Amino acid sequence: MRTLLLFLIASCAFLAQTFTGVDYQINKAIKDKIYPGATLIVGKDGKVVYHKAYGNFTYDENSPKVDTNSIFDLASVTKVMATTQCVMHLYDKGKLDIEKPVAYYLPEFAANGKDSVKVKNLLMHTSGLRSYYSPQEGQTREDVLEAIYNLPLSYKTGSKMVYSCLNLITSMRVVEEITGMLMADYYKKVITKPLGLTRTMFNPPEELKEECMPTEGGLQGVVHDPLARSLEGLSGNAGLFSTTHDLSRILTLMLNKGKINGKRIFKESTVNEFTRIHDPKVSRGLGWDINQHGDKTCGPLFSRTSFGHNGYTGTSIWCDPVRDLYVVFLTNRVYPDDNASIGGVRRVVHDAVIMAMENIPPQPEIIEVKETDDSLEVVWNPRTYLGMVERAVLTVSDENGVVQRIDISPLQKSVNIFKNRNDYKLIKIENQAVKNTSVAANKFVLRGDDNEVLLVDGIDNNSSSTKPYNDALRVVADAIDNQYGVRTISNDLLAEKTDLLKKYKYVVWMVSEDNSLQETLNEQERELVKEYLKSGGNLVLSGSELVWTLGKNHSFTEGLDYLRNVLHVEYIADKSGSMELKGVKDTPFEGVACNYASSESLYEVGYPDAIAAAGKGSLVLEYANGRGAGVMVDGAVENNGKLFVFGFPIETVEGKDNLKKVFCNIFEAFND
Repeated sequence: MRTLLLFLIASCAFLAQTFTGVDYQINKAIKDKIYPGATLIVGKDGKVVYHKAYGNFTYDENSPKVDTNSIFDLASVTKVMATTQCVMHLYDKGKLDIEKPVAYYLPEFAANGKDSVKVKNLLMHTSGLRSYYSPQEGQTREDVLEAIYNLPLSYKTGSKMVYSCLNLITSMRVVEEITGMLMADYYKKVITKPLGLTRTMFNPPEELKEECMPTEGGLQGVVHDPLARSLEGLSGNAGLFSTTHDLSRILTLMLNKGKINGKRIFKESTVNEFTRIHDPKVSRGLGWDINQHGDKTCGPLFSRTSFGHNGYTGTSIWCDPVRDLYVVFLTNRVYPDDNASIGGVRRVVHDAVIMAMENIPPQPEIIEVKETDDSLEVVWNPRTYLGMVERAVLTVSDENGVVQRIDISPLQKSVNIFKNRNDYKLIKIENQAVKNTSVAANKFVLRGDDNEVLLVDGIDNNSSSTKPYNDALRVVADAIDNQYGVRTISNDLLAEKTDLLKKYKYVVWMVSEDNSLQETLNEQERELVKEYLKSGGNLVLSGSELVWTLGKNHSFTEGLDYLRNVLHVEYIADKSGSMELKGVKDTPFEGVACNYASSESLYEVGYPDAIAAAGKGSLVLEYANGRGAGVMVDGAVENNGKLFVFGFPIETVEGKDNLKKVFCNIFEAFND
C-alpha cells in the first residue's frame, strides 16, 4: 500500500511538472485578455492524464472561479459533438445514405437548383451553400429553415470547400426527418443518455445557467450564435453546451472506434469512414476537420490523421489516433466582446501538450547579441519555466561551418563567446533533455562590421514548432546583398532600446503569422515605427496577420488610423486566395514572378493578408488573382521615410534567387 501511495504521489508530481508549459500558455492568454477563463482535459490510452480549470467567469475582480464542471457554449463544436454524432448513428444503423441527394430526405431543399446536392456534400462543406444566413428580426424557426431551403447555390457543388453553418443545419433537418423528432431529443436518446453525460445539452435549464460561462452581450446559458438563437437554440451548427469531462467521453468513444466501457455505440467502420479524408483537395472528413497538412489549430505536432473541430466562442476538441490522445480546450474568448483572437493560443497549447507528454524541452529564445571589440555576449531566455531542461547547447557558425560549440547551464541567461572575425556568423541555442532536443532558438545573424541593416525578430508565435521559423533571420540575411552589414534583435528588447532603430539606415521587421495585438505591433512598437519613418528611415514590414490585426480583428479607430496614415495600407481580406506573386508594371517589382508560403517554402502560411494601397501608398506586388500583396510608400510620415508593407511573410518567398531579387528591388528603391 505504501509503495502504491508513493507511486501515485510521484506520478502527480511528474504530471504537475510536465504540464507546466501547458499551464503557462493558458494563463498567459488570460493575462493577455484573450479570455477570462478556460478548462482543459487531456486523455491518453483511454485514461484522463490531466484535467484543470483556469481563471474566472469574467474579468471582474469578484467573478466566480472556473472549475472543471463549468459549462461552456461550444458554438461550432456542436457540428461534430452533436449533429455529426446523430448522422453517424443513423448511418451506422443503415437509416441514412450519405450518397443520396439531400432532397431525397427533404424535398423542399431542391429549390433553386439544389436537387443534386448529396448529404455527403453537406458534411464535407462542398455543397455550394454559402457560409451563413443572418436571420431577420421577427423570423420564426420555420421562417429561417424555409429561407435556407430556398437559397440558391453560391458555387458549383463539389468544386471547392466553403465552410458553412448552413450545411450542418440542413444535416440536422435530415436527422429530424428520418427520426421524426427534434435532433436534440434524438441526440439525448442515442448519445448523452447511453454515455451518461449529465452536463451536455441544448438550452440549459434555469438552474444550470449560473454554471455556464458568459459570452458576448452578457449571454449566459443562451447560445451566442445569432442563427442558432433564431432556431430557438436547437440547431445543427451551434447551441450545444457541455464540459471538458463530458466531451472527453465522446472523444474516448471516437478513439476507441465506437466502443466505450464495453458498450458499442458505432461500428468501427463508421468511425473510420467519418474521420478520413475523402477528397485530397479538401482537408475534411465527414463533419470532422482533419489535420491533413499540419496547419490546423491543433498544431503541427499532432499527427496528420488527427481529427477535431473548433468553436467560435473559443472552444476546441482534437483527437490524435496515432497517439491515442485527445485534448479538449474550452474558453469563453467572446467575453466581453468579439475582439480577441485565439488561433495562436490554441496552437501553442496543443504543442505544449505534446511536448509535455513526450518530454520535448521548450524552445529557448535569444534576446540580443551584444558586441565588444573582442567578444560577443549572447543574452537569452532559456524558458525553463515551460518544462524540464537538462542543459543548453550554443553554437556559432560561419559560412564554413561550426566554429564554436558550448554547453551551458539552462539557468544562465547570458554567455560570452570569442569574437574572432567580423564576417558572417550564425548563433543558435537548443535546449536538451535526457532523450530529446528542442527546436533551436531564433537564430541570430551577424555579418560585416557596419551596422547598416537591422533584422527585427518579431516572430513571437512559436506555435508551429516543427517548422523552422527560427531560420527566418538567416534566410533573409542571406538574401540581402553582402555589401550591407547585418545585425539582428528581438522586438521585445526594443522597449528598452527606444533609440536603436534610428541608428540603422535599413530595418526589416518580420512578424510571420503572429495574430494577436500583443504579438504583432503593440502600442509602443507602433510609435517606434512611426518615429523611425519620421526620422527618414527605410523600413520593411512583413507578416500574414499584420494588417488583419490592425484593420479587422482589432478594428478600433486608432488601429485603422495607423494603417491608413502611417503604413498607408487598407485591409481587404484575411486570405489572399493565391500562393503566387507577380510584380506590378512600372514599379520596382515589375518582372517578379514567384510562389510563396507553400510546402516548398520555409514554412506554410494559412492566412496571408490581401491588402490595398491607401494615402501615399502604391501597390507594387500582387497575388496572381489580382489582390494586393505589397505596398510601397515614399514619404510615409511628415513626408519622410520609405516603407514596404507585405501581407505575407517575406521570408517564405520560394527560391533563394527569387528572394534575393525581391530584396535587390527593395534596396534599389530605398536608395533611389
